[in-house]
Amino acid sequence: MARFYVLPPRSIVAECMARSLRLSLPSLPLPVGTMEDLLDVLQSSCEEEDEVFVLFREDVPDGPDLEQALADCFGAEFGDEVTELRLTANGQLCAKSWRLDGMPVR
Repeated sequence: MARFYVLPPRSIVAECMARSLRLSLPSLPLPVGTMEDLLDVLQSSCEEEDEVFVLFREDVPDGPDLEQALADCFGAEFGDEVTELRLTANGQLCAKSWRLDGMPVR
C-alpha cells in the first residue's frame, strides 16, 4: 500500500512554514527560499522510502478528479492512502485523508 501526500504549491507551503517559524523563532532570519529548500529535502527523502510520495499541486495535473490524476500519473492503486493538505480561508493548512477505496483514514 502506498501513501500519497498532496500539498499545495511549494511557494504556499514554504510561506506557511516560514510564517509559523517566524512566530516561534522571531529573531531568526527565515527567508521563504530556505523553506523551499527544506521542502525539496523533504520530497527527496521521501523518494528514498518505498511507497511514500510527496507531491505538490503544481506537479499534479489539473482537473476535478485527484484520485484519477494520482492513478494515471503516479501509479496510485485501490487501497492506497491519500492525505491532501489545503489552505483554509484564514491561511492555515488543514488535512483530509482517505483511501482510494473511499474509506476515510484515521
